[in-house]
Parts: sequence; structure tokens; C-alpha cells
Amino acid sequence: MSAVLYWFIGVVVGALGVWAVLFFRQRWQQETLVGAGETAKLILAEAKKEAAVTKKEAEVQAKDVILQSKSELEKEQRERRKETQQVERRLQSKEETIDKRALSLDNRETDLSRRQQGFKAKEESIQQKEEKYEGLIEETHQQLERVAEMNREEARKQLLEKNDE
Repeated sequence: MSAVLYWFIGVVVGALGVWAVLFFRQRWQQETLVGAGETAKLILAEAKKEAAVTKKEAEVQAKDVILQSKSELEKEQRERRKETQQVERRLQSKEETIDKRALSLDNRETDLSRRQQGFKAKEESIQQKEEKYEGLIEETHQQLERVAEMNREEARKQLLEKNDE
């Protein structure tokens, strides 16, 4: 009996050993699964944190790019405004110069017109005087011819009459 008992105890101890191995193995697997689940949760949480950080960094970079683009655009706009103002100033200066020249030409034209009218008036005055003097010369010639036909006494008498008038 002792062999059967040893055999029976061996079988029981073997079965208990197999059961213990299976039990601890299952427990170890459950702990490993729980640990793997927790590890997966930790990894997932870390991944979410990293994703959030990466998202924040991307947003910050995008904002930087937007701000930089906006700054460059504003700078270009200021430069264009400055160039436009310079062109406007140059055009205004040219317009003023042209206006001054036009005014100067108008003044010259007015002055020339006035001078021309003055010359015309002088010419008419000279023409009238010339006609008057030609008439006087003709009258004097006629008087001289009459006087030449008169004798000395008649000429003196006529001169005295003319002086009395």
C-alpha cells in the first residue's frame, strides 16, 4: 500500500502542481493583461498628451506664420502707400509747375495783347497826326503859293490879320 499511496500522493501532488502552475500562469497572464491594459492606457494617455502638445505647437507655429505673413503684408502696404504718396507728391509738384507756367504764359499773352493794343493806338494816333501834319503842310504850301503871288504889303497885311484872330 505504500506504493499505491505514494502513487496516489504523487498523482495528487502532480495534479496539485499542474493546477498550481495553471492557476499561477492564468493569474500571471491576467496580471500581465491588466498590466498591459494599464500600460496601454498609459501609452494612450501619453500619446494623447503628446498629440495635444503637438497640436498646440502646430497652432503656435500656424499663428506665428499668420502673424509673420500679416506683418509682411502690412509692411508691403506701408511701402506701397509711401510709394503712392511720393508719386502723388511728384505729380502735384509737376501740376503746380505746369499751372505756374500756364499762368506765366497767360500773363505774357495778356501783356502782349495790351502792348499790341497800345501799339495800335499809337499807330492810329501817329496816323492821325501824320494826316493832320500833311494837311497843315498842304495848307502851308497853298499859303506860300498865295503869298508868293502877293506883293510885300499884301503879305504883311494878311499876317497881321491872322495874328489878330
